[in-house]
Amino acid sequence: MKIRPWNLHAHELIGLYVDVIDRRTGRVVFRGRVLDETMNSFLVLCNDGVRRRFLKKSWRFGFRLPSKEYVLVDGERLVGRPEDRVKRI
Repeated sequence: MKIRPWNLHAHELIGLYVDVIDRRTGRVVFRGRVLDETMNSFLVLCNDGVRRRFLKKSWRFGFRLPSKEYVLVDGERLVGRPEDRVKRI
């Protein structure tokens, strides 16, 4: 199954390009690539070469899919173990 905006949560997010967006201002704070994911956070290799960990519940994330589509997701919707997200469909 291809990654589409409506089924993003059912796929592996590691390797996708992501914009980390401030929930209050809506501004992109960091850009980079997802290196790792845990139950509550993403590890992102930012464009400045620094690895940063972001709590899912504190941020919004804009993912660039392989099909060049852009999906904005509130991090609270992604909280939980990656393998358990599929069960919430």
